[in-house]
Amino acid sequence: MEFTAQADAHGDFILPLNRIPPLAADAPSSTYSAALTVKIASQNDESSTDVSQIDPDQLIEADIESFNNADDFLPFIEFDVTPGESKRIKKEDKSFIRLKYR
Repeated sequence: MEFTAQADAHGDFILPLNRIPPLAADAPSSTYSAALTVKIASQNDESSTDVSQIDPDQLIEADIESFNNADDFLPFIEFDVTPGESKRIKKEDKSFIRLKYR
């Protein structure tokens, strides 16, 4: 399954995962594995300062700073999702996620 969210002016987003079915009582794990990928406006996109003008089809994929190794950027971040729980995805020592143009 794929879910999509758009960040607000502060870069925050909420991604409701309401289509994920509950896990069966005899499931081998109590969580689902997930991966976060990010798309951003091009550095050359003059409309990137006006979010009302951004065309989602023109966004490009960005690399995300590893949660384990500083200055190591990855195409996606893996994490676990537990049905019915909220989770803030961030590096332990930061309140933000660093992105880098590919």
